Amino acid sequence: MVNQGKPRWLSLGLIGLAFGAALILEIRLPFSPAVDSRLLSLLVLFFYGAVAIWIRRNGEALEGEPSPLDCVGQPVFDPGIREWKEAEKSEVSEADPAIRPTAHAFGQPEAM
Repeated sequence: MVNQGKPRWLSLGLIGLAFGAALILEIRLPFSPAVDSRLLSLLVLFFYGAVAIWIRRNGEALEGEPSPLDCVGQPVFDPGIREWKEAEKSEVSEADPAIRPTAHAFGQPEAM
């Protein structure tokens, strides 16, 4: 599928609506519990398969999307990721327990 630069969000919504309708229909059908659980398992597998296909077809368009902004226009980011990347760059030895405050064993009391 060739995209025009934007992901096809409508088709993803249609996938969700179709499987939501399938779940409602499945609830109303008179099946035994064994058949019911197998049918639900198949619906889950088909749903995730359909979403995976959608992601594969719209992958380039999703990567080209602008980064998300919060309500005041600032970029949304996870500060933990930034700290993790900075720690990865630093030359801190993992063997030094003074640098890592969580390096103590759980059974040892903390110094007061």
